Amino acid sequence: MTKEEIIEIGDIYIDALKNGNFEKVPFAPDVVFDSAVYGKITGIEEVLNILKPISESITKIEKGHSAVEGKDLFLSFEWETSSGEKLQITDFFSLDNGKILYLKPYFFVNPTNS
Repeated sequence: MTKEEIIEIGDIYIDALKNGNFEKVPFAPDVVFDSAVYGKITGIEEVLNILKPISESITKIEKGHSAVEGKDLFLSFEWETSSGEKLQITDFFSLDNGKILYLKPYFFVNPTNS
C-alpha cells in the first residue's frame, strides 16, 4: 500500500467516528482494539460494540496529523462530546493488505476544555 492509501484508511475511520457508520472501515476479521479503558478486544463485532457508542457521543471531530511508517499509521485528532468534554486522541493502527489488524488509542482529556 502507498502512504496515501494508508492515510485514506485513517480518513475513512475518522468519517465513521463522525457519522456512526463503520461499514466502510476495513477491519480485519480478527482486529484487536487495545485500550487502557476497555482492555484488549478482539473481533469486528466486539470492536464495533465499543466504537459505535463512542461515536454517538461525539458532536465535533477535527483531524490533525497523520504519519505513516511502513504498514503502521499514527492518526491524531480532537473530538468534543455532547457534554462539552474535549479529547485529544492519537490512534495507532497496524495494517496489512488494506485491513486494520490492530488499533490502539491514546488520549488526553483537556481539563480546561479550552
